[in-house]
Amino acid sequence: MKYMFENTKIIKAKLILYLLFFPCCLFAQTSGNVVIKGNIEGLGDGEKAYLSIFDASKQAFLVVDSVINKDGKFLIDYPIEGGPRWCLLQFATGRFIRLALNNNENIEIKSKEGESDIVHQKEHGVLDDMVTISGSPTNDCYRSNYTLIIEPYHKNLRLLNISLQKLRDSVGFDSNLVEAIFRKKQVLNKKFAVDLNSYIKMKYMIPFILYLNNEFERSGHAIFLKDAIKKLSEKDRENYFSEYLFNQVASLSIGDVMPEFELPDTNHQKIALSNIIAVGKFTLVHFWANKSYNREEIDKNLFTMYKLFHSKGLNIIGVSSDKYVEEWKEALDMQKYPWRNVLDKNGKLTTELYKEGGKSVPNTTDVLLDNQGKIIAWDPSPIELQYYLWENLGKLTPNN
Repeated sequence: MKYMFENTKIIKAKLILYLLFFPCCLFAQTSGNVVIKGNIEGLGDGEKAYLSIFDASKQAFLVVDSVINKDGKFLIDYPIEGGPRWCLLQFATGRFIRLALNNNENIEIKSKEGESDIVHQKEHGVLDDMVTISGSPTNDCYRSNYTLIIEPYHKNLRLLNISLQKLRDSVGFDSNLVEAIFRKKQVLNKKFAVDLNSYIKMKYMIPFILYLNNEFERSGHAIFLKDAIKKLSEKDRENYFSEYLFNQVASLSIGDVMPEFELPDTNHQKIALSNIIAVGKFTLVHFWANKSYNREEIDKNLFTMYKLFHSKGLNIIGVSSDKYVEEWKEALDMQKYPWRNVLDKNGKLTTELYKEGGKSVPNTTDVLLDNQGKIIAWDPSPIELQYYLWENLGKLTPNN
């Protein structure tokens, strides 16, 4: 009887210990991280695999973890902060696999049947098509929707932009043809907005997809993309790319009012944007710097537009982000710009307020405003800018 009583006490003690430690054991087995189990043919013993995560603020992939493989096999267990995130699984040979990752996913990556030693083949850099990836709903969602929505949208948008360029290079400005292409762009954008909501079931992936594929800049800061994020639930907006995209890249969209600024001209006189807007029907804010990309061609088009439309109500204000005042003044003396020019030294105001479509300064960006300061076009192409001005400032023909 005594023996049975002692056994009962032992059993109870073991049960209590089990109950106490059970949650800890469970937590250790399901850490909530992303777990990647790799099996890559040809990866030699001792060779490393690296996990890199894209940092939007640095516009670069940063290595966050590395493991040494054995017989081509390796295991990575890492927390994805603010997921989903865009990642690379990299190898010392420079080859890599692109992945959309989130926490609480157990992923298995294997070489496809018939593919051998893929990490050492010189003719391949991206290995996406040479492996099978399973266990990641996040990656599956991105890949399937890229093929279904993003790729067709990009292809059709590119074709329409090519049509505009060919039109400009051949017959020049034809308002009817340009308007027809504009209408097709509007239809395409509306379809894209509907597709985003209809096909992407994992709504928290929408900011990820929009940022990763540069959709705001590609669409000219279209308001429907900003609205797509606003419609997301608070939970679906609690991720890295949603916050970054909404607060920075998409801070200004079509229909928003351009924030006021006051900057000095060459005589150190402060010029306010509102004063420029007040004396015209349309104002083009031209962000630039001496080292801006393709500045010569852009300047040539602006001179043409100013000559055609200034008397009808177009004003331009140039906002330079040059670092050195003398370099800025030399450029002004050389170019003889007929419009007002101000200096945003080092691009501080430009970067903080306008973000220039998410790009770093110096960068050439043109923003067209109406007489209320509302944005009506962001970085329009030369022929698009001419169409906006022709449509609203007197229906000028190319020869007027």
